[in-house]
Amino acid sequence: MAFVILEAGDPLGNSLTAHATNIPGCITYPAVEEGSTFEIKHHMLSILPTFHGLSTDDPNMHIAEFLMGCKNILVKGLSAESIKLRLFPYTLKDQARRWLLTLPSGSISTWNQLSEKFLNKYFPASKTLDMRLSFAQKPNEQFHEAWERFKELNRKCPHSGISSTDQVHIFFRGLNMTTKTLVNASCGGSYKDKNAQEACLSFEKMAADTQ
Repeated sequence: MAFVILEAGDPLGNSLTAHATNIPGCITYPAVEEGSTFEIKHHMLSILPTFHGLSTDDPNMHIAEFLMGCKNILVKGLSAESIKLRLFPYTLKDQARRWLLTLPSGSISTWNQLSEKFLNKYFPASKTLDMRLSFAQKPNEQFHEAWERFKELNRKCPHSGISSTDQVHIFFRGLNMTTKTLVNASCGGSYKDKNAQEACLSFEKMAADTQ
């Protein structure tokens, strides 16, 4: 067992007393122009979203809304990259904020690194594949409802890398037999006779007609 050597005269209780420590941050900020200052004001945070890290939170939508908000925040002498790195931590709450504090000191120096780590944590590749490959039309779900739900899944995982052609196949395979017949009839024989863009346009038209 190793013993901590206290300075002469230090009470033994000092070794058990909690002390505030300066925890190094995981983000290294870009250099700013000489004389520039940055103060986070209430109106900046008020236009930014918040993310708590719950299973119901949408990390992709959080980033999209964050970037939209950042476009309206301009600070002389600071790049857009620097503004995003400085503001993003303040959009994280509860367990999401605690996750950020666990990252290694100085491990992030760009917005791409930060957003990638965030998505890898809250929207890993396994979740992307599960959402896409498990798609199936629900009982009593109308075509337009299934199509809108599938597009919402695509919106939630834009980083999946699944091609538009494969997306069309995944959607069609998830439909019930009755709907598949209607889709092929709407496409003039078979949806496979069209390219991905044409098939999506046909799906959009069919969704509008059935709705």
